[in-house]
Amino acid sequence: MFKMIDRTLTAIKLEEDYPTGSMLADMCQLISKLGADYIEISVPVLKRIGELPMGPKYILKADTIEEIKKYKNFDSYVIKYKEDVNIENVIHEIQVNDAREIPMLNRYAHLKHVRITGLDELMCGDYAASMKRLKELFVGTVCLCPQNSYFCATALALEWLLSGGKSIAVSFVGIGGYAVLEEILMAAKVIMHKKIKVDLSILPEVTKLYETITNRRVKYNKPILGDNIFAVEAGIHADGINKNPLTYEPYDPETVGKVRKIVVGKHSGTSAIKIKLKEKGANLPDKMVDKILENVKEQSVIKKRSLTDTEFIHIVKEVIASEKQKIYC
Repeated sequence: MFKMIDRTLTAIKLEEDYPTGSMLADMCQLISKLGADYIEISVPVLKRIGELPMGPKYILKADTIEEIKKYKNFDSYVIKYKEDVNIENVIHEIQVNDAREIPMLNRYAHLKHVRITGLDELMCGDYAASMKRLKELFVGTVCLCPQNSYFCATALALEWLLSGGKSIAVSFVGIGGYAVLEEILMAAKVIMHKKIKVDLSILPEVTKLYETITNRRVKYNKPILGDNIFAVEAGIHADGINKNPLTYEPYDPETVGKVRKIVVGKHSGTSAIKIKLKEKGANLPDKMVDKILENVKEQSVIKKRSLTDTEFIHIVKEVIASEKQKIYC
């Protein structure tokens, strides 16, 4: 199994008194529960938290050799490569911006622990050959931390693992421009078929804390985390998922603490309307279903979005009232 270093806390911007140390400590514990093997923190984060929570394993990102000597008892340290740093548990970070620079890394081949950061454009060339060369160059452990300038960091990190790489550096939601922690975890489960012993159902809790700390809203369509990723509108999709969820979903929504929901809108068909009516405990004749569908599509076009459950129920009530009035007339 591979090792994963989470860089979330080194990428979070610290203001004068926010986020609080307790928030950062809670984030450490939650990310550890998600499956990160090591939590990387900076000296400013360490000072803000104070006493680190027990449980997670920590790596200190140091700027100087003096910081490494001052803050002892860490599992490992990360520092940008310096010739005079010769400490057993130090990971030397080397920035590589171009795959053509890889052959020149042979001067670092003696290092026991290395983290290669960058290689944003690796996906544009023969990335498999480049990754193979990286693994052959070093005698020790190589951790890959692809950056995300070309929006390929997560794909590169996954390819690294699939090619036999043993260590990667990631961050929650990809903050800081790195591979995405939660996407790598799900890829390990679904694509690599790894039996990961972590509780991904806490992802909504981690997301909420992340949004509080960063004052950033996770997009509704964000893979794994988005509020609407299990919302289905199109008729054929709604019908397919209702019969067999695996038709469109690679994993159960409950795995990541979410629930599947059928929404109605301009793309809906009668199947989606019937499913929604069943959810509300209603069983109406086909004539009414057709009328409800007609009104749903009309309102969805006007509002330029799917309808909420409240709006759907309002339409249903209007159609029922209209049909009753026709009978009595």
